[in-house]
Amino acid sequence: MSDKKPDLYGLERERMETPKTRLPILIAIIITAVLLFLWMLFAQRVEAEGIELSTPWIFALAIIPALVLIIDVWRQDKIEKEPLSLMLRLFFFGALMFLPAYYLEDWGIGFLAPALEDSPELLIVFAIYGVLVPVVEETLKYLVLRLTTWRHVAFNFRYDGLVYAVVVSLGFAAIENLGYVWENGVAIGLFRAVTAVALHCITGVFMGYYYGLAKQKEGEGRSLGKRLLERKDLILALLVPILMHGLYDFVASCEGVVAYVGFFIMLAAFEVLGIRKVRRAARSDMQIR
Repeated sequence: MSDKKPDLYGLERERMETPKTRLPILIAIIITAVLLFLWMLFAQRVEAEGIELSTPWIFALAIIPALVLIIDVWRQDKIEKEPLSLMLRLFFFGALMFLPAYYLEDWGIGFLAPALEDSPELLIVFAIYGVLVPVVEETLKYLVLRLTTWRHVAFNFRYDGLVYAVVVSLGFAAIENLGYVWENGVAIGLFRAVTAVALHCITGVFMGYYYGLAKQKEGEGRSLGKRLLERKDLILALLVPILMHGLYDFVASCEGVVAYVGFFIMLAAFEVLGIRKVRRAARSDMQIR
């Protein structure tokens, strides 16, 4: 008699039928460049004609990019869709984290400014945008993710962790983008839709990927080895997004042709890695309890 567990959810069929998606980095660079070029053209028109949007349009412009990315990640969940109530709660709590992030970053800058007053400008930029901002924002998003979902009954597949983390991250990104659009206008909102909002989605993908692996280790037993692997994945769920976010913010804050070119290449590479990670996680999804 075979000891192989029955494939109750058709996981093997899903793995065979789901095609591998490969997006060469050159294509990602071209897509990013085209979107940013279109943004530049639109921004010039906005500035020349003094276009102003009403409040509903501003709200839609800020929120829609995040919702589109959430739907795309949610659509990859082929086996068991997550409860709408949980998704809304994660989005709301993620958005709510914008306020503590704002005040913590403001306090952190006030603390660092006197200490780094005589330091090189590049070091100041690195300390604030390469360390302070990503640590604050990714830690707050991680806390929402962990406190809301780790013991939730719906968290029973590994890919669920990725969905949850993306929703939290894009809830934060949507409100952050709303503030930028409100203060700086429609052009900056379009720019951030293909840069900052995408970045929050990608860091959410990596956070959720390792978060799901940690949950899997917990479901496999409580031996010392499994506990250590679980802790390792939980650390990576926070550390990898911080490093990616820090690199993005640091490069985006630098000036010069080299920094601009590096920004485009980095963003395209992050998009490729994020897309591949989503597809890989969806193809190899498995029940964890």
